[in-house]
Amino acid sequence: MSPTQLRNARKRKAAKAKKAKEKEQREREEIRRERGDKFPVKSLDLSKGEGSKKSKPSIDPSQAYISSPKTCPRVLSAASYFASKSLPYPVHVGPLTGWRTSSKLAVRLNHKGKLTIGLFEPSSHKITPASSSPAHHPSINAVVKILESTASKIGVTPYDESTNLGDLKFVFLNVDRKSGTVQLTLIVNLLPTSPLPSSLSSLTSTLPSLTPLISTIYVHYNLSTTKHDNNIFSFEPDTWSLLFGPPCGIEEELEDVKTPYQLKLYFPPTVFRQANVTAFQGIVGRIREVIGELGRKDLRVLELYGGVGTIGLNLLDYVSKLVSSDENPHNLTPFNTSLQNLPKNLRKKASYLQESAEGVVKSGNLSRNSFDLVVVDPPRKGCNPAVLQALCGRGEKDLKTLIYVSCGFDAFKRDAETLEGKGGWKLERGEGRVLFPGADAVETLAVFKR
Repeated sequence: MSPTQLRNARKRKAAKAKKAKEKEQREREEIRRERGDKFPVKSLDLSKGEGSKKSKPSIDPSQAYISSPKTCPRVLSAASYFASKSLPYPVHVGPLTGWRTSSKLAVRLNHKGKLTIGLFEPSSHKITPASSSPAHHPSINAVVKILESTASKIGVTPYDESTNLGDLKFVFLNVDRKSGTVQLTLIVNLLPTSPLPSSLSSLTSTLPSLTPLISTIYVHYNLSTTKHDNNIFSFEPDTWSLLFGPPCGIEEELEDVKTPYQLKLYFPPTVFRQANVTAFQGIVGRIREVIGELGRKDLRVLELYGGVGTIGLNLLDYVSKLVSSDENPHNLTPFNTSLQNLPKNLRKKASYLQESAEGVVKSGNLSRNSFDLVVVDPPRKGCNPAVLQALCGRGEKDLKTLIYVSCGFDAFKRDAETLEGKGGWKLERGEGRVLFPGADAVETLAVFKR
């Protein structure tokens, strides 16, 4: 876009954000009026803090409601919505500290000109250190401290948005919950064909000798042509390079799900993994309970936005057929690896479509293959319009149950109204899981019946 178009786009984005914030504030006040003092919502006063009264210290938005996670606005809004449907909305909260086993952190110079690994302050790109975050698994904090110190000593150049210069842009850390080791990815400001600068080569060769916590090191090449490009990852295979350790440093077993078979899930850095696996396995376990109540072992299940099959592969004893799908091409290998480690009678039930949810429904897979149940776990923006249209179609006479896992409640509410209004679905039950304790967010598990 031209400079003028970019300015106009930024203005529109700012106006939209302001409108959304005002709407959220109105909803919060409405909920508070309805519930009185039963669920007080504390507001943040940024002018209070240590030092000068005029100073406005940075506040981590992810800790804003840590003293009472169930009172964040989106939890209250979700509970109010389900109450309007005469449905309960139980909310579950897991551990408040040490739960984050997956973290993307920026690498920038702080106000003193020192390389810092951390988070951006609210509404800015000013960096705040994150090496002592109470939300992080201890292994993440430990590796960040070592990485930050070593990169500074070696002379690694952090990224600068204003010039689009600098070598190291972000770091991505994943913790294997069983071993406590870290799968580390360095996101660099280079083309895949470019050799690593000597400072980055020295960093990657030195780190494994400094700590046994690092099991795997990847480099992901991300050369932005504009400072307005916010994409951190790319699906392109040639943008990923393994420098140390095994190709996949993360193996997960969701012990709390309690399948009658042993299932291992694999998460290289190229695929999506929940930041709070401990809490998310509660959702997977609840889905098994819901499906178990149907009293069948021959269900035909379609899983859209399936990732590596985190939900679907935990349902194989209830199905005669599982088709899982996702557009990320890197998901196929982890899915098949998990499948190959299962007994033959379970392996033959499952297959994978390397295709977007929109592509799956537009190609006729939903209408052509009579499914009894569909599981959707879309991104924060909700289901693709084509997916909603397909789910609202009346031709799938066998499709009786829809399980919707939502990480964006506003989008879920919009989709639910469409499903009930146009698709003949009825919202039967729901519950909330606070996967990011302290943040204004809630994960919703909902069950619709035709």
